[in-house]
Amino acid sequence: MTTSAAERLPGVHYIWDQATQRFVRPKQTPTGGKFLKGPLPWQWLVRASSLPGKSLEVGLCIWRLVGATRSNTIKLSNSECEALGVTRFAKSRAIKHLEAAGLITLEGRKGRFPRVTIVTDVG
Repeated sequence: MTTSAAERLPGVHYIWDQATQRFVRPKQTPTGGKFLKGPLPWQWLVRASSLPGKSLEVGLCIWRLVGATRSNTIKLSNSECEALGVTRFAKSRAIKHLEAAGLITLEGRKGRFPRVTIVTDVG
């Protein structure tokens, strides 16, 4: 979006575009990469942080996918958790801990990635 001096909004940062010889607003979209979208319920994080092993890390991976897909139910692959140093075995144990704590529900078949639904109303 190009703007003239009269069209510029106060308090908004503009950059000079050499090609058009005008000030333009920079793109507001992220330039790619992974992100964690909030808000995350604080009580959910507190409960997950008290669980053993890599439960909090796996919980954060689940929340990342929930935010990225805009769905409360996701498939949790091993590669999603690898960036936080979680092996597939630690992921399986953490999922069991999160389910036992009432933070997620699971539906899955043996040999497949689990379908995880996040429980947002924890008290």
